[in-house]
Amino acid sequence: MASRIHENIGNELHLYKDYDGAITAFGKAISHTPKRARLYFQRGKSFRGKSAYAQAIQDFTKAISLQQRYPYAYLFRGFAKDDQGNVKGAIKDYTTAIKLDPEFAWAYNSRRLAKCRSMSMPQQ
Repeated sequence: MASRIHENIGNELHLYKDYDGAITAFGKAISHTPKRARLYFQRGKSFRGKSAYAQAIQDFTKAISLQQRYPYAYLFRGFAKDDQGNVKGAIKDYTTAIKLDPEFAWAYNSRRLAKCRSMSMPQQ
């Protein structure tokens, strides 16, 4: 029960862009139920909201390790990688999200945009 309370608090704080407060609340929820992938996913979204991309990727990866078939975790990990400039890594995650849910329009669109950006980037 305490986990759900902290999760709800975290969701509301995230909604109001109090990312630090949300991260704290999700951390408390995780301490009560450390095997719930959704809690890591939600906290990862809050880390991304405050541009803490490495921490976001870590939480999205943890969510995926707990629930391998989690297309939203792949999508948002792709967003965080994209935010860091890792377009190839982002495309890989978007593609995995599509494989898990072939009707996931958001993932198709994100992959298309990332591919367009990668084509305009200088080759190294």
